[in-house]
Amino acid sequence: MSGAKGLSSLSLQLTRSRFRSRQGESLLYLASVFAYVVCAALALTVAGGTWMFYNRWQSPTGILAEMIGADPTFGNVLLFYFVLAVIACALVVPSMVSLAASAAVLGARGRERRLASLRLLGLSSGEVTRMSLIDTLIQAALGSAVGFVVYWATLPLWHTLTLIALPVEAHEMWLPWWLLAAVLGGTVLIGLAASWWGLRQVRISPLGVARRASRPALRAWRLAAFVVVLALAFVTLTVFPPGRSLLPFLIMATVILVVVWGINLVAPWLLQQASRLVAQAPSPSLVWAARRVQANPRGTWQRVSGLMLLTLIGGYIAMMPISLNADGGDRTDFFEATLMDFTKGSVIALSVGLVLTATSILITQASAVLERAEQSRALDKMGAPRGYISRVTWLETLGPLVVALAMGTLAGVALALPMAQAAASVGAEATSGPLVLGAVLTAGVALTIGALAATQPLQRQVLAVLERRND
Repeated sequence: MSGAKGLSSLSLQLTRSRFRSRQGESLLYLASVFAYVVCAALALTVAGGTWMFYNRWQSPTGILAEMIGADPTFGNVLLFYFVLAVIACALVVPSMVSLAASAAVLGARGRERRLASLRLLGLSSGEVTRMSLIDTLIQAALGSAVGFVVYWATLPLWHTLTLIALPVEAHEMWLPWWLLAAVLGGTVLIGLAASWWGLRQVRISPLGVARRASRPALRAWRLAAFVVVLALAFVTLTVFPPGRSLLPFLIMATVILVVVWGINLVAPWLLQQASRLVAQAPSPSLVWAARRVQANPRGTWQRVSGLMLLTLIGGYIAMMPISLNADGGDRTDFFEATLMDFTKGSVIALSVGLVLTATSILITQASAVLERAEQSRALDKMGAPRGYISRVTWLETLGPLVVALAMGTLAGVALALPMAQAAASVGAEATSGPLVLGAVLTAGVALTIGALAATQPLQRQVLAVLERRND
């Protein structure tokens, strides 16, 4: 017990020293906390919306109770809304996990040096690991607490939104204590797991030498597994075509999640193979950018995988009718009030994903600039133009971004084809879906360019620092 208190006290002292240093450590610490704030706030908000739909399905009031009283089968409509909310949660979760994982491993190079110094002071490998996890726990807990405050403060703002013909009330989106604890605890656990996994890639000897484990080349079995996933998805969608019951929609949601997993599995391998070809180009900027991607294809893909998921959702929506028919007899007023519900839900889910992805891209780019500070300074002193370093950074990010957008759009359109064909057979066609897809593509590219541009002042600040290696 005293040992744990000692490690906690030492962790707090090191945290204070990081804020006193001028090496960018305080910036990375605050960026990590901010990432957890965004994760916790959005996770609670999305979970709160799902909880609202669940309660409206289980305990309908007002016009919803009147509709069920007139037609008991109307409960299936409320169930469908709840299922859509659950699917939206499932689709946003990967972006949240990616952002929390990125926050946990920010400043990996600086962390390795600190851990190596602690080993020289006599701490064991287990104690160093526990200290790193305590550091991550502090960041995640602080960010989650602030995120909870943001979630609570923004609840009244949802009153202006109307869903299922009823305005969204703050008390409807307030989660019970056990769900609050589950969401906040899950955010913290994701950060701890990512931090622990990152430490597994580092081996620090008692002499304070940090050796990062080499990353083996990715194998072609990833491509074979992806082909199998696509085949199973095609067969499943053929056997269970869209219908009026709930089961086909649940199966389709599962298929979409499995396909997303398959894309995230094969995409790093594709990037690695493509980077080997690009590395043969005569342009030095292309060669260096390709070598960076080839050295860490999974990390490169993680930066843009959130945009792949969003374009998949956008491509799926683009092929589907996203409004309800207002031909319900004496229920016409109700259907007119719910005409734009699907569009509203799609925009909210995509907006949440875009915020998560933009935050992840920004903090990972800032972290990369600081971690490559020594390399950038060395190149600058050797006479390399500063524009050359910037071009490499842009090529390293924008190349995989194009791959992510293309894969996400194609996968979304392909997955939506069965439902689009079924909708077309009854006279329903996509209306504003293509506009949603275009908006997602435009916003994704704009956010990435904005994140890269935002890190340029930090890059110039890094190059302006004059220091010797042993300082």
